[in-house]
Amino acid sequence: MMLLKNPKTYIKHLKIFPTPTNYNKYIFYPVFTTQKELIDQLYRLTWYLPKRNGVTITMYYFGFELSNNSIISEKLRPEYMHTKPLNMVGIRFKKKEHIFLMLLRNIFTHGIILKWRMRQKPIIPLRAFGKILVVDHTIKAYKSDINYVSLSMQSQGPSALNEIQKLSKNIFEKKVLDLKDKYKKTYIFGRGPSLEKSLLLDFSDGARIVCNQIVNNYDLMNIINPDIIIAGDHCWNMGCSKLSDYFRRDTISWIKDKDTLLVLPIDSYQLIINHFPELQKNLVGIPYGAESHNFNLLNKFNTMGSLGVFFEFLFPLACTISNEILMLGFDGYNKNKEQNNNKVPFTHYKPAEYSDEIVATLHDSRPGYYDRSMNEFRLNYDNMFIEIINAAIKNNIKVNTLAPSYHTALNGRYIHD
Repeated sequence: MMLLKNPKTYIKHLKIFPTPTNYNKYIFYPVFTTQKELIDQLYRLTWYLPKRNGVTITMYYFGFELSNNSIISEKLRPEYMHTKPLNMVGIRFKKKEHIFLMLLRNIFTHGIILKWRMRQKPIIPLRAFGKILVVDHTIKAYKSDINYVSLSMQSQGPSALNEIQKLSKNIFEKKVLDLKDKYKKTYIFGRGPSLEKSLLLDFSDGARIVCNQIVNNYDLMNIINPDIIIAGDHCWNMGCSKLSDYFRRDTISWIKDKDTLLVLPIDSYQLIINHFPELQKNLVGIPYGAESHNFNLLNKFNTMGSLGVFFEFLFPLACTISNEILMLGFDGYNKNKEQNNNKVPFTHYKPAEYSDEIVATLHDSRPGYYDRSMNEFRLNYDNMFIEIINAAIKNNIKVNTLAPSYHTALNGRYIHD
């Protein structure tokens, strides 16, 4: 009884015998008090953890009745969710108002606690009961997206990462060395309005890398004919929304038709392979871990975590292929024209975007994602842009843009011809 009255002493005693984590046992916390929130998480699990051999997921609920017939009804599918059928394998439902004893039991079974709401704080810190992954999609923190995306990798255990990294590196080296032999320059494409200029140009004299929603426009994709597609965003590309679903549909259709390489963060690799095993020979997962901008991924196969796909994958990969980089679609932010635009950081080329209705599904599935100061983000982005371009130039890399840009780093780098 004295231990229960003194949580700090209790936690101290619990940590005397540290044990490895069980990557096949998950408990949701806190208790679900509405059927709507529970079903929302079921659809998230359907995407983020599709393979569940030996996996047990426990979901506690209270205050409403639950039946399998009511859960699997398509009428209850959230409008913003992906199109995959509901996956109920390995899930157990338990009606409990308080689950302290269940968490206590988790200490001895070493399971993972999925904290799906941050606003409810337990009396004793959850870390006392086991490993915690925050998967609350209502918070601003990006870690919730990373944690949910990495569930498929987590369930494989720590040893899987080394094998995936080795396989990815072999595929990456073969592709990049081939491109280095063919080309002396690399074209990289952003999503700004100047992307329209692609319709008038020929890019066949260089390697070509695109990212994100450009795959939506097949006419544009056929003109660019990319060697590599990058999917670097855990929310936009790897999330559970219909927007992400459409992006993956179009990307995978293109890859199967054109045999293009798909590059993504290594923590997303297992998730994509679980859903699309046929992509293994075209898939590369690049690890984070670099302490500075890495312009040669053949020497060190890692990248530095940063503000987005350009800094983490697009530009470093281009520099790995060649010493001359030509950019299009990196328009930056026009303060005079877009001063009231606080919904997205930068304006995009509409024909290479999905409809507003589809884009809205991302925001509905991830409320709070853009609840931040866009001006502050743009300032940080611009400063990072200056830093990475200057670092590249010091490494004897030539950088130019094929259209005017408001990014400070690209001032004076527009090639008119």
